[in-house]
Amino acid sequence: MLKYSVFNVKSINTAEINLRSELPERWQNELKQGGWLRIFLPKALKGAQLSLPAGLEVLYKTAKINGSLGWRVNLGAGAGFFAGSMPFETAEQVYGAPDAVVAGSGSATGKASRQPFGWKVSGAWTFCTGALSATAFTVNAKLPKGEVRTFILHPDQISVVKNWPYWALKATETYAIEAKDALVPYEYSFTIGQYNNFPDYSLYDLDFMLFARFCMSASLLGMAAGFLEEYKKAEIKDSEFGVAFAAEKDFELYHSIFKSELWNLASEAKKVEKPSDQKSLNSSLQKLIKRLKPLMEIKSLEMMQTIGLEAMNETLELHQKWKDFLLAGQHFLYK
Repeated sequence: MLKYSVFNVKSINTAEINLRSELPERWQNELKQGGWLRIFLPKALKGAQLSLPAGLEVLYKTAKINGSLGWRVNLGAGAGFFAGSMPFETAEQVYGAPDAVVAGSGSATGKASRQPFGWKVSGAWTFCTGALSATAFTVNAKLPKGEVRTFILHPDQISVVKNWPYWALKATETYAIEAKDALVPYEYSFTIGQYNNFPDYSLYDLDFMLFARFCMSASLLGMAAGFLEEYKKAEIKDSEFGVAFAAEKDFELYHSIFKSELWNLASEAKKVEKPSDQKSLNSSLQKLIKRLKPLMEIKSLEMMQTIGLEAMNETLELHQKWKDFLLAGQHFLYK
């Protein structure tokens, strides 16, 4: 059972975490050992095998606690989806250890060539979350004829470029990674979604991009909820009370509608069978995001303006949670 109480926020806040650019050590240990990154792994790999709605609830709650924490769970747990496309023996090697952490990047900016012994992979990839904690990396690379495959690399084959110039989500360990002439066995390469080698786990039958868009949306909504919770504690300027009340209620309404409709769509995902149904579901999800995310962003700015100069104080929990919410919303899957 997942223990949310471990992530005690009374002794440390989001502002401290972002300023230090790392999660507390006890949080990092809990991520590796507490099962948080195994929620989307099948029971055959000692995972929780959660349904999509149940998994989204975990992503939502952890992001509400802290943006960087939620992002780490989102991307780390989401990487479990790849197990369905791997031979069982490979998946067991990659995910078998209780403290396994799989990190990677979705960009196909690597190159790979077939060798007598396997594959030779080189490249540079951006935005790899959990890069400093990973026990395995997944990267996408193009073959000479343009086909894209995913490769599993050992940490010894990866160089991490520690550079995160953005204003929030600083404790996500999201960095660029590089590999040069990494030798990869044939069985450590796969095509995402080509097979589901765990047929009793229907989650793996979803299109990966649809699955990822669901996860990103739940994480973003969790950050929005965390921001709203902090705003309710803020001291509003007397002259702005009316504006603050209206903006807060609008933000709360948009969040509520977004969350309700997202979970409804996630429940529908269990019934989807044909590719055309998945395409329709993905279209509905994209429309939901485009309809409500911009409204929430605008209202969050109106809310912060009612506080005045203190809203820009980087040491405040409210300020950091607001920036986490805005930065997370720039991910391409929200577009």
